[in-house]
Amino acid sequence: KSPFSTFAGPVEYGGLTFQYPKTWSLYIARDASSSGDYEAYLNPGAVNPISNTTINSLRISILDRAFDVVTRTYESNIKSGKLTLDLRVVGGENANIYVGTLPGGNFVGAAAVFPIRDKTVVLQTDASVFSDDFYTILDTVQYNR
Repeated sequence: KSPFSTFAGPVEYGGLTFQYPKTWSLYIARDASSSGDYEAYLNPGAVNPISNTTINSLRISILDRAFDVVTRTYESNIKSGKLTLDLRVVGGENANIYVGTLPGGNFVGAAAVFPIRDKTVVLQTDASVFSDDFYTILDTVQYNR
């Protein structure tokens, strides 16, 4: 997995960067070139087909929505005990870390949610088997405030 490759998101969306294993492939599904949301996927070898049921190591979303609107989607799973919420410093700021059954109910993994300017970033691993890589990636996150 080492050395690592560098992910670089759109500059106009905060310039999110992080290091990820060199054995992973990157697929950008929506580049936000005409505004809207940005979506990218990473997985060892090849990226799996994108759907609500296929597992990928990391999903990256930079959403054109406010942080509080995005975090509301996790509330029902927290109340039901399917999901836990912790705080972790990511890129120098606090991020919400959700672990357990993620919204939609198809994935048991982890998600880091944090604001960048007027956008909200969601970094999600779809399976707990990728947890070590997920937290290693979070430790390398940087972005422009």
